[in-house]
Amino acid sequence: MDGLGGAAVSRILWRGRRRSRRGLVLGGVAVASMVLTMVTASAATGPKLDTHGPANEGPYPWKYPASGKVNVGSGTTVTGTKCTAGAPQFDTPYAPPCVAKFTGNNGGATYNGVTAKTITLAVRTFPSTANQEEVAADLKAAGDAPEQVTNQVEQVFLNYFNKVYDLYGRKVVLKTMTATGNSTLEALGQDQTQACADADTITNQMHAFGEAGIPEDFAGGGTAPFSTCAAQNKLVEFFGNSYYSETTYQGENPYVWSWTPDCQRIAADMAEVIGTELAGKKAIYAGDPTLQSSVRKFGTYIPNVPSYINCNGSSNSLLSKLLETKYHVPASQINQFFHYNLDISTFQQSAQQAVVQFKAAGVTTVVLACDPFSAGLLTEAAAAQNYHPEWLLEGVAATDTDNEAQTYDQAEIDGHLFGVSEAAATSDGVVPRWVLETA
Repeated sequence: MDGLGGAAVSRILWRGRRRSRRGLVLGGVAVASMVLTMVTASAATGPKLDTHGPANEGPYPWKYPASGKVNVGSGTTVTGTKCTAGAPQFDTPYAPPCVAKFTGNNGGATYNGVTAKTITLAVRTFPSTANQEEVAADLKAAGDAPEQVTNQVEQVFLNYFNKVYDLYGRKVVLKTMTATGNSTLEALGQDQTQACADADTITNQMHAFGEAGIPEDFAGGGTAPFSTCAAQNKLVEFFGNSYYSETTYQGENPYVWSWTPDCQRIAADMAEVIGTELAGKKAIYAGDPTLQSSVRKFGTYIPNVPSYINCNGSSNSLLSKLLETKYHVPASQINQFFHYNLDISTFQQSAQQAVVQFKAAGVTTVVLACDPFSAGLLTEAAAAQNYHPEWLLEGVAATDTDNEAQTYDQAEIDGHLFGVSEAAATSDGVVPRWVLETA
């Protein structure tokens, strides 16, 4: 997604390249582990202790039982390669600056789930349900690899990470934990008791440092109910509260993290795109001549989740306020919203109802603030209703990736789907061949 300094509408061309959603998942493992690296590095570097800090940023003072020295930009890395100023830890632009292999006392058991040799992360998975089976079928149609293949790839990346990152003598270990709760109920913000029971199990029985939050068929362990419980247990959640507000993260700091942007940032970005590039202009990318000649009227399709709605999904949301006050967009052009429940069994009905509402209200531009499964159902419902609006991407939840868009109604989106994207351009292989051959 483009930054605030110059967000621009970019046409999404769906032909010619494919992108694996699992790459996003594996990216989450890397981000989680990099945050973990920073946590464990603190023990080795021994920075000056503060006596106090910002609100919700504790406890203070931090304790550093380790000793030793970390040399950045010099010496030899943990893989035996020469480390020079400005060189990455390994051969990819995503790597941090290289550091010399750590020598010294790493502090041993510095936290729950951390020993002198390992850092244990739990991977919370849910029992199979009809909803998950339906998502799995959709992912298969989108070209995702079978679970056994992605699990093998996940292990390859984990082995690679443990080889190239310096964790001060430690290795990351992933342990699967089967949730006692229900993924659908937790997605709806319910089942708090079971989520808390799982957080307690991971903390006090598995003795894990954190929960990795790796999604399986879009059902990640770091739901909102679980994230709340994780913070209460001082358990690190690396992919919690996806797309929730920054306010939520501040309240659960420093335990809950995510590798998706917060919805307040999304609201600011979308306000700039809509306010400077689209509002007040005709819907020239619509598939219907009448809509093409009409000034844009936006309708937002968004999950019925309070945090999302407060950011982007109501007339009182941050997005609406920014559009009206900063960009002077009339409320009448941005006052159509449809809130759907994150329950796959109701997705098709919700999509059909939303299309009827948007068409009747004269919406020219449907904002896809939703999951890709729902986006596909929306385009199908629109085609069935002979409704051909513009489709505006917010770039959330992989709706902006090629493999998901290929499951949408192609006649509806071809030439009519555009917007902003979180996804970087597709690139080939950041893992050296020797890693794949020896993993």
